[in-house]
Amino acid sequence: MRFFILFVFAFLGQQLYAQKKIMVHVEDSLTHEPLIGASVYWAGTTDGSAIMPDGMTYLDAPRSYPAKLVASYVGYKPDTLELTKFEAHIHMYLSEDIILDVTEVKGRRKDQYVRILDPAKTEVISQNELRKAACCNLSESFQTNASAQVNFEDAVTGAKQIELLGLKGIYIQNTLENTPTLRGLPASFALDNMPAPWIKNIELAKGAPSVRMGYEGITGSININYKDPEDLSPLYLDVFTNHTGRLEGNFMSGIHKEKWGTAFFANGAMLRD
Repeated sequence: MRFFILFVFAFLGQQLYAQKKIMVHVEDSLTHEPLIGASVYWAGTTDGSAIMPDGMTYLDAPRSYPAKLVASYVGYKPDTLELTKFEAHIHMYLSEDIILDVTEVKGRRKDQYVRILDPAKTEVISQNELRKAACCNLSESFQTNASAQVNFEDAVTGAKQIELLGLKGIYIQNTLENTPTLRGLPASFALDNMPAPWIKNIELAKGAPSVRMGYEGITGSININYKDPEDLSPLYLDVFTNHTGRLEGNFMSGIHKEKWGTAFFANGAMLRD
């Protein structure tokens, strides 16, 4: 009989315990707006819930005290509240987590690469690739590229021509900053008059060009981009000479402001006897 009475009291106590609920509010510490979807749970257990659209939720009371109630939300610092006794209504306030002002991502691009976002297959020769060839002008800028070659068209006059995919320069469209250039005689004689230090990169488009580039190129096009003002230092000067009497010098200067910029280029070359 005593065992039955103890069982009944234990059962009733369990029912009374199960009926205890705790109302929990989770809000922003500054704006006091409810953080809908925030998680609240008892530390060390799997008993928890999420804040509903009305800004609150109900949790079963812990089995024993003291108990730790944890609240967490994306972008906010988690907070823990320790309870030593039953409380029917609890407010918890979360503050925003530390947000980095700047995220710096560093990457390294190859010196010579194929531009995959261009509809036509375009190979780009960057400044770093041009430095490997130690070139002085455009005709010497393709020494490390297997697709384009520069050959002497006439040994007497020194005229040169660019061959792309094995075809002569008359089938290649030459552009400067996407503007057609080097037509007629300049296509053979002007290659030596375009200094390599001025060049930012060279774009080789293989195959028939797009409508935007025009109809002149059959085997492809070569586009030369000069350095922009932001790529230049306030003063750049170089001088080159060799044992054959070749003398060449370059001067470059760039000024770049917030909304405008300008660049100055100068080149001089001679062949001493």
